[in-house]
Amino acid sequence: TTNFTHPYSLTTEVNFSNAGTYVLAINATGNGTYTGDTVTITVNDTYEAWAARYGAGLPEEDDDHDCLTNLLEYALDLDPKSSNPQALAAVAMESEFVFSYTRFLRKIDINYQTQTSPNLNQWDFTSIQTIQRDTVDTQLINASEPISSGIMFWRLLIEKP
Repeated sequence: TTNFTHPYSLTTEVNFSNAGTYVLAINATGNGTYTGDTVTITVNDTYEAWAARYGAGLPEEDDDHDCLTNLLEYALDLDPKSSNPQALAAVAMESEFVFSYTRFLRKIDINYQTQTSPNLNQWDFTSIQTIQRDTVDTQLINASEPISSGIMFWRLLIEKP
């Protein structure tokens, strides 16, 4: 949602409720003339702004008890007050395991990394990541690893630099 504090004034402020890319149309009429223009505005997000919107706690907490920390819910653009137990999944394809997630490009205060482990003790960064879909605000990322013998665990590591 976009709100103008004084929409009919010569000067005004505009507030955006969410991160994203907005195109604003500005039109003016007077003395029998009309003019208009557009401007594109990019609004980035931070954990602090997201937490204030949702009333979320600290990044390491899990407000809705779904085993996803608030920082992970922020990274995946989820509601920290609503359980999302199936937010992430890895699938076995013909010759590889594929782990998919959506990276939100307007969340400028975090880094996304996928990792694998054979035993939940030693974690390694995935070697192959491809962008499957790319928009102005998001990227669908596929991380993949060849199928090898044994079990493979996946995780999405979110860090604040």
